Amino acid sequence: MRPASIAIKFRPSTVPNKEGRLYFQLIWKRKVVVITTDYYIFTEEWDSKHSQLCLRDTSLMRKRYLQGISFSLWRDYEDIRHNIIQRQNEEDFNLKDIVEYYQKKKTPCYLKEYIPELISILQSEGKTRTIEGYRTLLATYLHFSQGRDLNLNDLTPKLVKNFET
Repeated sequence: MRPASIAIKFRPSTVPNKEGRLYFQLIWKRKVVVITTDYYIFTEEWDSKHSQLCLRDTSLMRKRYLQGISFSLWRDYEDIRHNIIQRQNEEDFNLKDIVEYYQKKKTPCYLKEYIPELISILQSEGKTRTIEGYRTLLATYLHFSQGRDLNLNDLTPKLVKNFET
């Protein structure tokens, strides 16, 4: 069976001098699905012949922004490709599953949502001591952050180190 194909595409804005959006196009068994991203660039920053970003003739700040997008695109591309390879041989494989996976992964997950979900799983397993630890962790972090929730995608070693001290 042929593998699904993945392409990075650019949809220019219909408004002049406004950024357009990058997206992934997946094709498998003559079905096409699109995964939109939150990556925006100007038309002149896209090389349509090679389907890649152009980093020429821009300011240092813009170059850094585009390099960040380039890295994120590559990471997302590899993640999607890996997910397809893992699941493609499943009998009920569907490209919509990959779209849902990507969208779910891009949805922010916050500590205030995650810990209670984890606690409910642990309750069904009877792990009361572990539950106490997670409740303490949540309360302590919220005190440390002055009540601000934490997007788990923003968790960094530096933040953990500051939290520990």
